[in-house]
Amino acid sequence: MPFGLHTKDTPGKGRILIVDDEESIRKALRVTLSKAGYDVVEAQDGEKGIEAIGADDNPLMVDVIICDIRMPKLLKQGVVDYMEKPADKDALIAAVERAMACRTALVTDH
Repeated sequence: MPFGLHTKDTPGKGRILIVDDEESIRKALRVTLSKAGYDVVEAQDGEKGIEAIGADDNPLMVDVIICDIRMPKLLKQGVVDYMEKPADKDALIAAVERAMACRTALVTDH
């Protein structure tokens, strides 16, 4: 089982970091993904997102990152999918599940 999934800190399906400068977008994504069973962390830009996952001596483990395509300072490696705003809820959850499956495959193959 990949580290970060189903731990005492993330009792649901996994942890997702949402990076978007539009608060309304972050809120809509958070509500949708929280209802789907994910633990959600938000950041308003790439720099804040990096701070959120790399803070202190205890880095935050995230399974999937959803970000605006125009976010600076975030790696493009590992992109599984992209969609236009506003994202359809079912398509969003399906994309997250695909990303989670890719992450699980990468971790278990090594």
